[in-house]
Amino acid sequence: MTAPPNPWDYPEAWDYILLGGNLSPGIAVVTNGGKPYKWDVKEGPGTDGASTTFRGSRLAEPGVTFTIWTREQFDEWYRFVEVFRMDPNKKTLAALDIVHPALNGNGIGSVVPKGIPQLENAGGGKWTATLEFQEYGPPPKKKASGNPKGSKGGANSNGGKAGGAQDDALTEQEKEIQRLLAEARKP
Repeated sequence: MTAPPNPWDYPEAWDYILLGGNLSPGIAVVTNGGKPYKWDVKEGPGTDGASTTFRGSRLAEPGVTFTIWTREQFDEWYRFVEVFRMDPNKKTLAALDIVHPALNGNGIGSVVPKGIPQLENAGGGKWTATLEFQEYGPPPKKKASGNPKGSKGGANSNGGKAGGAQDDALTEQEKEIQRLLAEARKP
């Protein structure tokens, strides 16, 4: 997997999310963007130690806190909310693509919202809202399971192999981020 754009060279890429192709208003701070694993731990009866079996990855539950401080951002917020408003009367509901370096760097690229957050007055002319997501990730056809062997002690545990299609997707997302930033900077 390709590393996300670093915040020193691309600080703007870390300040917003792109959700379903829509740019978030104000500043967006992502939390809980890690990718949790499932482990089955079997303790030995009457002895120290345990065996562990890898059972795959759990779905991440990231959150994004938005801060807005202008009239324009306030109006944009309510347009942005429409992107993830769910209508139970629709025949099909779809997950949304999400672009943010912290999430995409951990392989998280599709989410569903847990609900619509309320904007809250944070004082000093700032308003905040925290949007919680559930990662969308249907189970793969092949089961990911196994018992880890001892550590090899090498610095590169994956043998230097690239992420393949995920790398290509991240590159396309980075291009889209740069295109949107350029468009947003136009007068």
